[in-house]
Amino acid sequence: MAISLRSRGQFILVGDLLRSMALLVYKQLEERLEDIAKDYKANWMTQVEILDDDTFLGAEHHNNLFVCTKEGGLEEEDRRLLKLAGQFHLGENVNVFREGSLVLQNHLVLHL
Repeated sequence: MAISLRSRGQFILVGDLLRSMALLVYKQLEERLEDIAKDYKANWMTQVEILDDDTFLGAEHHNNLFVCTKEGGLEEEDRRLLKLAGQFHLGENVNVFREGSLVLQNHLVLHL
């Protein structure tokens, strides 16, 4: 059961309630979705986010955040795997990711 969706270009990241996350690609000419990679660990996802073309962020119900990367190996089996790159116990439930900054951005430009 999909609980969270994020898209970037033709890629769609799906957070599944029981099966962690899966990366799909939309094939426009064929008008279909193709499953290209997934995380095979059983995580009850609460939110997912695409950080870049090869890096994906997930939050799960045990209040953990984790990052997976898409493998670019030679074997087909390796390319279909989202590999765990890092994890962190946040201790809080995450139900949304927002892009932002932890420092104040100075938008004033002085011209002399």
